Amino acid sequence: MNGDLPARFGKGLFWNYAGRIGEYGIRFLFTSLIAKRLGPSEFGVYSFAYSVFVAGTLLGALGYEQALNNFVPPLASDLPKQRFLLRRTLALRALLMACLVVLGALIAPVLSQWVGPVASAVVWVLPYLFWFNVANLLAYFWVGRLEVHLVAMVRIGVQAANYAAAWVLLQRGYGAQAMLLLLGATAALASLAYLAYTARFLRGPAAPLPMGRVHRFAVNIGIINGLNYVLGQQSDVALIGLLLRDSVQIGFYNLAAMLSTIAGTALLMGLEGVSLSALAEVAAKSLRDLATAWRSFMKITMLLSVPVLIFCALHAAKLVALYGETYREAALLLQVYALFTAANRFLGGGTSTGTLYAMQREGWALGIRVATGILNVALAVALIPRWGAVGAVAATGFCGILTTAAEMALVMRVARAAYPLRFAVAVGVCTAAAGLASHFITGSGLWGLARGAVGFLAVFAACFVLLKPLDGEDMALAARLSPRLGRWAARLVGR
Repeated sequence: MNGDLPARFGKGLFWNYAGRIGEYGIRFLFTSLIAKRLGPSEFGVYSFAYSVFVAGTLLGALGYEQALNNFVPPLASDLPKQRFLLRRTLALRALLMACLVVLGALIAPVLSQWVGPVASAVVWVLPYLFWFNVANLLAYFWVGRLEVHLVAMVRIGVQAANYAAAWVLLQRGYGAQAMLLLLGATAALASLAYLAYTARFLRGPAAPLPMGRVHRFAVNIGIINGLNYVLGQQSDVALIGLLLRDSVQIGFYNLAAMLSTIAGTALLMGLEGVSLSALAEVAAKSLRDLATAWRSFMKITMLLSVPVLIFCALHAAKLVALYGETYREAALLLQVYALFTAANRFLGGGTSTGTLYAMQREGWALGIRVATGILNVALAVALIPRWGAVGAVAATGFCGILTTAAEMALVMRVARAAYPLRFAVAVGVCTAAAGLASHFITGSGLWGLARGAVGFLAVFAACFVLLKPLDGEDMALAARLSPRLGRWAARLVGR
């Protein structure tokens, strides 16, 4: 493989972080805007339709985004085979999504009669289902090549357009249906931008490539993604809608899940896609190098997510209050969701999943999710009628931890990798000290929360520098990514 992987990964990581931070930051503002302006009931209608979009994406997209991330890197010097791979997957994607749109249009009236008003906007999400998935596949092709600058710009541009248009439409009295149509329109524009940029791969000579392994990998990942749905937010929304038929409860849950998800992924989003591409290249070299990469990603996951999640759990009521008194009951949901997610991140979150994909052991991840997915549904069906939305959070959080722990154990066994216990303890101690300090300085409102967050960060950073949890392995990796980064890390937090 190319010897410049650290440099290419560093450049791709920079652009991916820039794009993801901009994308998710503006998307957060967009969702917050419509949640506040629509109110819990109509926001619940929007959320239910969006959950149908997620389910359709899982059915039609399978795992071809991850397949491109996994199979494009070994073809870095073979453009004709890259052309063949992209053309085959893109044609299949368009066909599957067109079929799902037609099926969705036929099912939407039946679903509305069965579930009630909460499903009244489902048909309006179908254009978004088609165009988002076309754009996403093209984006992941470029992420697989670790060429992410255009992807970053398109992602930010789409979200900025969504926010600006939503502001205007909501001011004029439009509701959930208009918001869903807006998402479809901007996704279509993104697809056109990607198609224009990718033209040199859509025409020109192509060399046939055996697609059997690619399709098997994609189908396995697609099943895993479907089981992740069973273990995730959107299935909880669907089950709450089906079992409680209460759009207000869905609105409470969706706000809490959104805030917790952002807290757990905001600083990690730049790793999405580029981490799997890098792991795939490393796995082709040696399991020893893969174990080193796994430990590094484990540490990054803990460092950039656990502190933020604990801050959200400690100040959940103040965060939810930003959305108005009508969302007050969502505070408990946010606390429980954030604590479960923090425990999951101590086990590496999705780091071990990506490592199993890179080793082409996706079947193991599939088997784990079949077992925990069945358990998750059973627990949710039992707990939601008793505890409402809290029951959904408890079922999903518990099964998510079981899934992550099992995958981590498999990676440790196969790659002979050691869990970074000293680093995990250091993150826990620093987070506890910062959380205690933030209790006394965090006030109400946006500025009060900002003051508390700054104080939390300052105490955490001071403790982290004092404990110096990075080892020689971490220093070497930082230096390969950037000599300047390596010098700063060695000076501040290296042992």
